[in-house]
Amino acid sequence: MARLARNSLPAVVGLLLAVAPAPFVGGDGHYAGGFGSYASGRTLLNFGEPDPQSADANAMTVLADGSFVVAGSRTGGTSFFHMAAAHVGATGTQDLAYGVGGVATFDPPGSYLSGANAVVHQSDGKTLLVGTANYGTLGNGNGDFSACRLSTSGTLDTTYGVDGCSRQGFDIGTPNDYDEALAAAIDDTGRLVVAGSVMNDADDVERSKFGIVRLDAGGTLDTSFGDNGHALILRFDEIAGAATTERVHAIAIAADGRIVIGGTSRRSDMSTAHFAVAQLDADGMPDAGFGDGGVVQELPVPASFLDARALAFQSNGDVIVGGTTQYSGQSVHMAAIRLDPQGVVDATFGSNGFRLIRYFLDPPNRDSCNAIAVQADDRILLAGTVTDIAQVPARQKLAMTRLLPDGAFDTSFGNADSGFLDDFYLDSSGSNDGHALAAVALQGTRILAIGNAPRNDEVDGHDRYIAIALTRERIFADGFEPQ
Repeated sequence: MARLARNSLPAVVGLLLAVAPAPFVGGDGHYAGGFGSYASGRTLLNFGEPDPQSADANAMTVLADGSFVVAGSRTGGTSFFHMAAAHVGATGTQDLAYGVGGVATFDPPGSYLSGANAVVHQSDGKTLLVGTANYGTLGNGNGDFSACRLSTSGTLDTTYGVDGCSRQGFDIGTPNDYDEALAAAIDDTGRLVVAGSVMNDADDVERSKFGIVRLDAGGTLDTSFGDNGHALILRFDEIAGAATTERVHAIAIAADGRIVIGGTSRRSDMSTAHFAVAQLDADGMPDAGFGDGGVVQELPVPASFLDARALAFQSNGDVIVGGTTQYSGQSVHMAAIRLDPQGVVDATFGSNGFRLIRYFLDPPNRDSCNAIAVQADDRILLAGTVTDIAQVPARQKLAMTRLLPDGAFDTSFGNADSGFLDDFYLDSSGSNDGHALAAVALQGTRILAIGNAPRNDEVDGHDRYIAIALTRERIFADGFEPQ
């Protein structure tokens, strides 16, 4: 097993080396017993095969009973994508009574193409799928934010919005506008906050901005939020002194009501890309006390931080931001930083406020942190994908690591010096490139994660939704905690 190379890079850089491990069994950060329908700790979700040709698992929410809903998109019946969701029991068995044959598949009323990028649940167990729906005609339509509520049985709740869905946009009905909802969170009063990228193709230079709306419990636009229900972040243009384009990836709401949005900002000519975080107050107005006029972009870190893809709060209100960074040539790796409530990088975190996670030293690497969860003890789980260059050809695998509250590597998680890194399938010869975890959450004494695991030896060539459960807090492989 590779050992953590503590002195091979400057002190400001964290390094995590990995070998191609055998499937994990037992221990903290390994596959959990008592979960899974495919293998121990692993569930392969059926999204209506053999009908769908492609599917993407984008988000997950864990319900009060430990079961969880996976949301994303799938094709089927037509070549267009549709919103899709599945309900999975606490032990990893798919609920085949949910929707039709275990899958809820639909398009928001009046749309011809859609996909879910986020999912949250209400206290009554109903779920809200959030994504983008296309309206009009192909080639001359527009995309708008869409939030749809599903009952506990996977049917559209027609009491929400209009016929079960709430359509919201910044220029609803204008041809070629494209407002893409990419993240969502629910506040402590049950209001849904939706963040996405707002773009108008009619501009001379295509540009998108951070756009945020808030909906009440019935799916109606909350006009007390932002500017008549809408918040649009323009500060990145002002800082750059030129046109920029932003893309949202994550949102989180603090206990005091602060709303933090993360993503990427780049010049419209794509010459540069930067990590981008914005903070709004509870009323949807830019927080002038956060960073530079409500946003943080340039970071004092020894790498080019390309993209903020995940956010989570620690118990003191600091926000952990995870994503991708470019370090040493063209390799792209996982990275995390910690910001205080004023948007200042916390230099006590990791190495001078920054933690770089490098599983392998040599390029090509296409690693990414796609999701974050913070445990009650403030330890930090980072989940995503890592390019395993030890295999020929190199391919992306499921990956997860855990940091201590101060950003140091937690060597008690997974393989001591490589965290969790694995193919999903027992027979890895059929695995294809592109394995990735998209979301991570806590379920009692387990860590749940969902994502995608394509295979190259399927007759139908389908993508696959997958769910895994890893143990934590020294849970044995049989699911029992030591006394």
